[in-house]
Amino acid sequence: MRSGHAVTVCAVRIWGSPCRNREATSSGCGWVRRGRPSASPAPVRVAELLDARNILPGNVATKHEAYTEIETPWFRGRARSEGYLAPGAAAALSIRPEHVILHRLDRPLLESPDTVLDVEIDDEVPMGNNHRRYLRVLKDGAPTDCVIESDVPAHPYQVMGVGSRRDWRISLTLDEVVAIKS
Repeated sequence: MRSGHAVTVCAVRIWGSPCRNREATSSGCGWVRRGRPSASPAPVRVAELLDARNILPGNVATKHEAYTEIETPWFRGRARSEGYLAPGAAAALSIRPEHVILHRLDRPLLESPDTVLDVEIDDEVPMGNNHRRYLRVLKDGAPTDCVIESDVPAHPYQVMGVGSRRDWRISLTLDEVVAIKS
């Protein structure tokens, strides 16, 4: 921090974890100043700097007490309820790959507020104890240009036979999906 501009970014508004870096400052977006998080939401750029995955652009469609709905070009998704984004505001959905839940199409789903999408495996990469899958979202049965990353531990990957079938259903867990300012 010799020049007075720190590169360190605090993730307090993106993932809800407490701010542990009391020296963090940000001259670019004004998000954290002198260790205190500001009232404004973290923008998409902060999510990119934190190497967040699955940043899907859209607009706030509706707000409910329990969640905020974001209309993307490919689907309408639900995120944790955030008070700072008004209906019509530019926003993005973001979810970490390990929180994308995989479901078999031949199994019924319990009713939940999660965003449920039909997908097909576009590509997959073994990464030690995990497999990273690149899942193409389907809309009306046709592939879109929306790809969501998902991580599955190696053992469930084998037991569920993930590599043996191409079509799946995923849940974007409401508690883990974050709406961020675009």
